[in-house]
Amino acid sequence: MSRQDLIDYIAAATAFYGVISMEKIGQLFEGHTGIGFSRGNVRKFAEMEEAALIARFAVPRGNWFVYESIDDSGELETYLDRTHGKRYYVPEKDEMLRYGDQFYIPMTEEVQALQTFLTDQLGADEELAEDILLSVKDAANDPERGLFENLVRGLDLGRFEEHSEEELDQYITLGAAVFNRSRSWLHRGKTPIEAGEPLQLPDAHQPVPMKVQSEWIRYIRALVRLYGAVPATKVAEIYNEQNHAEVQPSELINLTHVALPAALLIDSRIVVREGKFMDALLQNGNRLAELEADASGKPYYVPERRQLLRWAEENYYEPTPQAEALRTYARRHLFKKAFQVDYWMNFAHRLILINKPPAQAFSSLLEHGQVVPKDEQEIRRLADLFFALYNHGRSWANRGHTPQEIKKERPTHGRAGSRVSDAGPSNSVKTVEKVGRNEPCPCGSGKKYKKCCGG
Repeated sequence: MSRQDLIDYIAAATAFYGVISMEKIGQLFEGHTGIGFSRGNVRKFAEMEEAALIARFAVPRGNWFVYESIDDSGELETYLDRTHGKRYYVPEKDEMLRYGDQFYIPMTEEVQALQTFLTDQLGADEELAEDILLSVKDAANDPERGLFENLVRGLDLGRFEEHSEEELDQYITLGAAVFNRSRSWLHRGKTPIEAGEPLQLPDAHQPVPMKVQSEWIRYIRALVRLYGAVPATKVAEIYNEQNHAEVQPSELINLTHVALPAALLIDSRIVVREGKFMDALLQNGNRLAELEADASGKPYYVPERRQLLRWAEENYYEPTPQAEALRTYARRHLFKKAFQVDYWMNFAHRLILINKPPAQAFSSLLEHGQVVPKDEQEIRRLADLFFALYNHGRSWANRGHTPQEIKKERPTHGRAGSRVSDAGPSNSVKTVEKVGRNEPCPCGSGKKYKKCCGG
């Protein structure tokens, strides 16, 4: 057995199990080859060949080999906890060695059926089909989200939204079959079916035409993008007012119990918690509580129907004069290609939408675009343009209003199709002024402006 053969074996076993102890590597190797390979010898080999093993995504960590993506994410303990006490599934040696190729996909009947559907029905080319098959296979390894959410992330439904509901529904069903028969790190090489933990698709009865459900989803998307989090009662109120309908909040919540609507919401990064639809970003830490505290008492911004539904588009932001001014400057002075400007501007709008503090947002924007102002004049010009955009940008903390609008508005009891709808007394809102000499510098240094870029 050569040095390279041992490296190949360890790399393949690590890719197959995600996390595996050095002792278990030795046991498996002896079982497959009849050659003794003690834990001590495995450890010495790992120390000598660490660079070669890492190059094959097998990272030695204490008594373990850890697949690179798990090591990078810091999730070793999570996997150890999730696999504790589970028995290893041990394939034939040749089958396990195939997993040393990170692009290997076992061509089961389920995989072949999904591949054919992707190419023949959904029009995917071979490269895209392979990417999706790998994503679905890998989705069975993810410990952080629910099984159905993992599957939806792998399917990338947004690529195929122009197809019929029937085709998308079949796509989800075929994807679930592949998911359930994919060998999983969470089950030490077993499939979810073999481990007795298969994915069950949401299938509650929803006696509403898909066309109507699709319209509900558009409203939910738009309102979540505008507000960050919105009660189902508010979605129903706005929808009913603008469409002369009588949808109930419970009907909207029930969308999460039907496979295709639930998948479309997940694909839009929308989750449901305690009767609210909200951006998945708000699941982290105390972000939802912080947002609700910031938005408390402020009126909802509710544009007319056509304008509201523009917000259901992922990268839609209002084309304000302030946005055009920053875009023009970026196109002329900062970036060579139009797509770079678009990407940078989308990031700027997103920072404002999620209510990133102004100075931090400005610093993040420069860093994100790898923008290094050439002098004090340019940083002041950029700061002025960005803060003007910030003052006229819609944000979750203002329930879709801009700081300027909140500053001017007084609580009213308007109709749900009007610009301002019912709410209690609004909180005070400060707009962002030009950078004062004694204020923190927008570059993010932590110094006062006069001691940094304004000095």
